[in-house]
Amino acid sequence: MAHAEWTHIFQNEANNLLHGDTWHLEFNSSIEPEQPEYGWKEYIRNTSARFQCTQCRRIWPSNLVKVVFHMRLMGRRGTVKVRPMRQNCKICLDAPMEDPSIMSDHIPTLLRNLVKKIRIKCYNENLGEGNSHFEGTDVRSPHEPDFCEGSPCSALTINCSEPNQPALLKALTPVFNLNAIRPVMNMSTCTEIATYFTLYGILGVWWMNEFVHWDSAECGTHKIALPRDKFWTPDIVINE
Repeated sequence: MAHAEWTHIFQNEANNLLHGDTWHLEFNSSIEPEQPEYGWKEYIRNTSARFQCTQCRRIWPSNLVKVVFHMRLMGRRGTVKVRPMRQNCKICLDAPMEDPSIMSDHIPTLLRNLVKKIRIKCYNENLGEGNSHFEGTDVRSPHEPDFCEGSPCSALTINCSEPNQPALLKALTPVFNLNAIRPVMNMSTCTEIATYFTLYGILGVWWMNEFVHWDSAECGTHKIALPRDKFWTPDIVINE
């Protein structure tokens, strides 16, 4: 992964957008998802990449490569720490974690979204929560979180612009093979999703017979019991 390419693109995106402050981007393998240090803000985004096992030389693609950004503005100087999360080969025994080779045309999109988050989180600009999307690569096997760095559970965040089926499908398409998304045919029963998903912009989903919704004030999910006629049934079910 060419760190200089990331730095160059970030500086181009940041110039004239970050109030004349000086921002520096650095790679740091010690930062952890969901654990920014005090005073730091966090942004996590999935992107597409390829991996190659150094033992068997197998190559595999993924549309769920997590990239973690921690950022802080101190005076007129800002720092961004970035960590692309690794994966290991599911075939080799004791396979080492491998660095991702992120698609070159996805790096500008990642960093454009990063600069927008900096403007929101560090400068309190009201820009909305939407992100620029990327075209996912063809992935023929299901995502397996057990082989991913920084994935102690199978949680996944999908950013969705509007609470309707077309917007949700648009948000999911870069991440999942279309064969993994199917309509809910039986609307008389609740939708069970075996893997835990938080859908931004969607009212909620049924998960293990409990209604799950995102509470932005609490920065987390709440599970609540609702009568059958009081909940929203999602238009799709996700099978991974």
